[in-house]
Amino acid sequence: MKTQIKTIVIFLLSVIVIACNNNPKENSKSNDKSESLTSSSDTIIVIGTLHEGVASFVADSTVLRTDWEKFITANINPCKLNHIEILPNEDATKYYLVVSGTMKSDMMKASIELKQSDTTCLMLYSYTTSCVSSDCSSEALGCVPFGMACTPCSNKGKCTKTVSNSPTDIFISVTPSNCPD
Repeated sequence: MKTQIKTIVIFLLSVIVIACNNNPKENSKSNDKSESLTSSSDTIIVIGTLHEGVASFVADSTVLRTDWEKFITANINPCKLNHIEILPNEDATKYYLVVSGTMKSDMMKASIELKQSDTTCLMLYSYTTSCVSSDCSSEALGCVPFGMACTPCSNKGKCTKTVSNSPTDIFISVTPSNCPD
């Protein structure tokens, strides 16, 4: 009898561990072309600069928005993006390129984390994780990249991740650039 109870307990614990490690809230679609996510020839696209804590675009925001719309439409769902901005997180330690618009008939937001240079440049290089959600479109940043994953929406809504090997996979019309400093 004790052996049967131990077997049942072990089985139930195994099911719980497997269920906890399987996160159904994060769907992942990826267009990775290789397992290597960094290379010595990574392309850099300078998106904006910081001046006294205020971010402004260096790259053409209309081109960025149009390219990103095409990328999301090709990799996730058709969408229409109507607004793009550079926003900080709550403590201004990270900056994100954020677009908002509609996907099907729902409002949506997508974000990409920008890397900050030693100076004031905000840029994209190496692999790029994009997080897209209509479930948390009312949040300032939506769901945001956190390493190779996306943070969950505060309402536990769905967030879709895409990963590309280079920012030029997403922003195909933007000319790679260096920090103007």
